Amino acid sequence: MTPSAPLPTILRWSPVLVWYAVILAVSSISGRRLDDVGIEVPDKLVHAGEYAVLGLLVVRQRAAVAGPGAVRAIAVAVAVVAVLGAVDETWQGFVPHRTPSVADWIADVVGGTLGAWVATRWFRSR
Repeated sequence: MTPSAPLPTILRWSPVLVWYAVILAVSSISGRRLDDVGIEVPDKLVHAGEYAVLGLLVVRQRAAVAGPGAVRAIAVAVAVVAVLGAVDETWQGFVPHRTPSVADWIADVVGGTLGAWVATRWFRSR
């Protein structure tokens, strides 16, 4: 039995890219239209949740999630989340009735970090 070839990079990163596209799509909704949704969830919790999923997906695409590999996977996830969160917040500055926020970016990074940490624990146990 031969070991299977690793997935090409674009395939490993595709869940991350798809989820980030969802985040950007939601960020592209005008602020007034978001108010019409009627869901009463704290803004920072929404940011943390979106980016927790992103952090988990970044760790998932990494091969090693145990020992030093877990630390690297979390570091990569935090770096990716920080950059993509900053892009998202900047993007919101161009969307009507939306404004970029450092506090939202911090919620993004905290959520992404927690998601990455949970992912390393979960994948390690499997």
